[in-house]
Amino acid sequence: MENLVGSSNMEFFGELFRTLDKDNSGHLDKKELELALEHCSDRPDQVDFYMHLVDDDSSGTVDMNEFMFLMIISQEKYTAVKKSVEAFEKYNTNATDKMIDKTELKAALKDLQLEVPEEQFNEFFDTLDVDKSGKLNMVEFHMMSIAIKQNAQE
Repeated sequence: MENLVGSSNMEFFGELFRTLDKDNSGHLDKKELELALEHCSDRPDQVDFYMHLVDDDSSGTVDMNEFMFLMIISQEKYTAVKKSVEAFEKYNTNATDKMIDKTELKAALKDLQLEVPEEQFNEFFDTLDVDKSGKLNMVEFHMMSIAIKQNAQE
């Protein structure tokens, strides 16, 4: 697991786990896990989802190994969002509007070596443009990034 997380992060996550484990049981209960999610800027309102996701032994608690897995998931999500923000900023040539227009999106797709015929491009753009503003905001651009990554993995 150290290869996935890195030794300094493992030490930090181990210390975080011990700090959150208020009753020193060696396990985080639902309330303690909720505090962990708040600390990681994740969604504490989804504690049941995360508990189900990482509680391999169905104990109703999260042990150190399960907690480390949760931290890996959180790091990967952060990294993906950070990459989307960096790409958005790179292709947003008009930084004052904080939006990606069709020309900017075409440049991004070209750099990714994704060729989309004009007719399909307009349909693709319209699908991404959820708020129908004629441009993509950060959230819409991030959702496109996720979709492209998922399609590449298939």
